[in-house]
Amino acid sequence: MISSLRKRHRIHWVALGILLSVGFVAALRVHPPKPVQESILSELPEAYPTILKEVENENLKINLREDKQNRHQLELLLKKPVKLPAPLLYLNITGELNPQGNTLLAPLGAVGLYRFQIFDENIQGIFFYSPLNGKTAYPTKLK
Repeated sequence: MISSLRKRHRIHWVALGILLSVGFVAALRVHPPKPVQESILSELPEAYPTILKEVENENLKINLREDKQNRHQLELLLKKPVKLPAPLLYLNITGELNPQGNTLLAPLGAVGLYRFQIFDENIQGIFFYSPLNGKTAYPTKLK
């Protein structure tokens, strides 16, 4: 390579290095920040002060609560995940472990604390039911 080509070659490489560095910094500055997903879960309602019934086993803990206006609340602490596909939580009103005649509360199966306002006082217990395979899990009677 002759000296004029070497000189032009060196200038091109230096310019390319500077342009790539400036382009990289400019790309970082205009890159939008990562979006932050807000919680899709609603706030947990306050627990009613009076516990009427309390049941606990190795899978869950249930408190049936009442406030001063005689409104009722079911508090459920799920200790282990429900091992059913697409589990639905039902209030057992009829005494039968199937959805017919019982009240659907929520689709849930993850470990955690849940509170539900309930309007039926004839609750015999709760159970989880999977509409995909028709099986039940954690049938629990309120004593």
